[in-house]
Amino acid sequence: MFQIKRNSIAIFNTFFIPILLGVWIVSLTGSTIYNGIYASCTYLPIMFVLGYCFFFLIKRNSVLDIHLIILFLFFVKLYLLPMLVIINGGFSLGEYNSAISAHIPDAIILQALEWLSIIAGMCFISVKECKTTNFDITMERTTNKNVWRIISFCVFIIICAIVLFPSLLNKFRPLFFLSESEEILWKQNASVAVSTIHPIIYYPINWLITVTRLSLVYLLIILIWKKMASRHQVIAIVLSFIVIIAGLVLIVPDDVSASIIAALSVLFLITKLYPQYARRIVSLTSIVGVALFIYMFFGRAFIAQRGTEAGIEQLSKRLNAYFSGFINSAAVYEMRVGDKLTYFWGDFVRSFPVIKGFFVNKPTTTELFNQALGYDAIYNSQIIPLEGQAYFYFWYVGALIIPWFVLKVCFKFYNKLSTVQGTYDYFINCFFSLLIAFGIVMYDSFLIFNLCLIYVPLILINIFIKRKGL
Repeated sequence: MFQIKRNSIAIFNTFFIPILLGVWIVSLTGSTIYNGIYASCTYLPIMFVLGYCFFFLIKRNSVLDIHLIILFLFFVKLYLLPMLVIINGGFSLGEYNSAISAHIPDAIILQALEWLSIIAGMCFISVKECKTTNFDITMERTTNKNVWRIISFCVFIIICAIVLFPSLLNKFRPLFFLSESEEILWKQNASVAVSTIHPIIYYPINWLITVTRLSLVYLLIILIWKKMASRHQVIAIVLSFIVIIAGLVLIVPDDVSASIIAALSVLFLITKLYPQYARRIVSLTSIVGVALFIYMFFGRAFIAQRGTEAGIEQLSKRLNAYFSGFINSAAVYEMRVGDKLTYFWGDFVRSFPVIKGFFVNKPTTTELFNQALGYDAIYNSQIIPLEGQAYFYFWYVGALIIPWFVLKVCFKFYNKLSTVQGTYDYFINCFFSLLIAFGIVMYDSFLIFNLCLIYVPLILINIFIKRKGL
C-alpha cells in the first residue's frame, strides 16, 4: 500500500518507546487510581509496550504498512484509553450498568489474551510485501461500456427506490455531527426508516446503495486517470480527491468506519496510478487523517465540555466506544443467557445483507451486549468487542483463537496485493485487508463477516474481470 522506511521506524522507536514508558510511570506517580476499581487498567499500557517491543524485535527487517495500521489501532485501545482513565482518576459509569464495574479486572485479562494472540499472529503469520508501484494504462479495461450500463441500471433502481421510499435516505449521515442532539435526531430518523419500510425491501436496497456507491467512485477514479493522466496529472489527482470526498466522506451510511476504509483504499490506489506523486499523496492523507482523528475525538470532546476533566471523560467515552475499550469488554461478563446457540444462529443469519430482513426477530449478541452495557439499549449503537464475543461463545480459548483467525484472513487478502493483475484487483484486496484490519479492533466477528458479505459482489466482479482478461 505504501512504502516503509525501516531505518526511519528504528529511529522513531528509539524515542517513542521511552516516551511511552515515561508517560506511564509519571502518570502513576501520586495517582489515586490504585484505590478504586480501575487499578487493574494500569497494566494495559505496559502490556502494549511489551508486545510492541517484542514485535519489532522479531520483525525488525520485515515490518509492513499493514502491521503499522494494526499497531496504531491497538495503541489507541490498549495505551491511550487506559492512560486517559489513569490521568483522570477513573471512568464515570453514570450512564452505564453499574454491575460491569466488578468485571474490570476480567476485561483486562480478556484484552491481554487478545493482544497476545495478535502479537503472535503478526510475528509468525507469513505476510508478503506489496511491490506494485504502478499500472499500465493501456491494459485497463474496467471502464468499458458494459460496466457503465450495469452501474447506470443500479443507479436507476436506487433512484426509483428513494422516490418510493424517501426515508431510505435517513440511514445516511454526515461524517461527524456538530452536536450530540443532532446525532440523537439522526438515530431516531434512522430507526423510523427501519420500522416504516418492509425489511425485504429495506435491506437489499441499502446493500445495493453501498455496493454501487463504492463501485461508482472507483470507476470515476479510473476514468479520470485514463482521460487525464498523460497530460494533466495534478488536475487528475485533484479531481480524484474531489470524487473521494463527495462520494465516500461527506455523506456516509451508518457504518462510518467502512466509508473511511473505502476512502483509504482508493487513496492507496491513486498512489499507484500516479507514482510520481505517491509520497505527497501519502503525506497529505496522513496529515488530513491525523487532523480528522484529533477533531473527531479530542477536539469535539474538549469543545463540547467545560474543563479539562470533563473533556478527558468525554474523550475516554468516545475512544471506549469506537475502539472497543476495556469498559465495553467488561460488559460481556454480564451477558448471561442459557441458550447461546439461539444467539449464534441469530448472529449468523442476520449477517447476510440481502436475506437478513427475514430474520429481524432473531436475537443477536449485539442487542444482548447493549442491554448488559446499559449505555444505549434503545438504538443498540455499541458494538460488542471481538474478543468479548469470542469469549461469550468459546470462553477464553475463543479470545485467543478468533483474533488470530481474523488476522490470518486479513493477511490473506493483503498477500494478494503482491500478485495483483490490475487496478480493480489491487483496490479490492486493499479494501478487504484494511476492512478486516480495522475490524479486529472496531468490530465483532459477525459484523466483519457481514461487511465482507456486503462487498462480496466486488470480489465476484474481480473474478469475472480476471477470467475475461479485462
